[in-house]
Amino acid sequence: MEKYELKPNSDLRKANLSGCDLSMIDLRDADLSGANLAYSVLVMADLRGANLTGANLRGANLEGCNLFNTSLCEADLRDTCLQWANLAYANLCKSNLQGANLEGANLWNTSLQEVKFEGINGSRVKIDTMTVNELNWKRANLENSLLKVDGSLDGYGHGAAQLDQSGVTLIQSKPPLVPIIYWIRNLLSRRHD
Repeated sequence: MEKYELKPNSDLRKANLSGCDLSMIDLRDADLSGANLAYSVLVMADLRGANLTGANLRGANLEGCNLFNTSLCEADLRDTCLQWANLAYANLCKSNLQGANLEGANLWNTSLQEVKFEGINGSRVKIDTMTVNELNWKRANLENSLLKVDGSLDGYGHGAAQLDQSGVTLIQSKPPLVPIIYWIRNLLSRRHD
């Protein structure tokens, strides 16, 4: 196996790190574009600002991982565990999240153009985005989730996601009402915690 320098700002383009245990590693701002991280363990890893464009993360465990402002465009995230991961301000355009576990994940202000969400576990996920073009929600579990979008989800393939029956809070409004609704929702949820 090749040796890699695993630290912030590392150049790890096309690195083969499949099956590695990288739990709690600090790879902030690292270039992991095209890297193979399939079935790797990245629990509680710090990947803020990293470039994972085109990376293979299939079956990887990224539970609690900090992916704030990370580029995951065209990444293979099928069957990936992203429970309680922070994906705020990340770019997931054209990524494949089929079968992924996004329970409790934070996707606030995340770019989601043409993302495949089919069959995900998205219970308690928080999605606040203006870019919901061509989302595929078929067979997605979105129980007790908060989805905030500007406009309508009609025509975006939400299919069997059961947006109305599963406790999903779907906010469809335009600013400035949206921040007020978000603030009220947070205030009410804190009272129940």
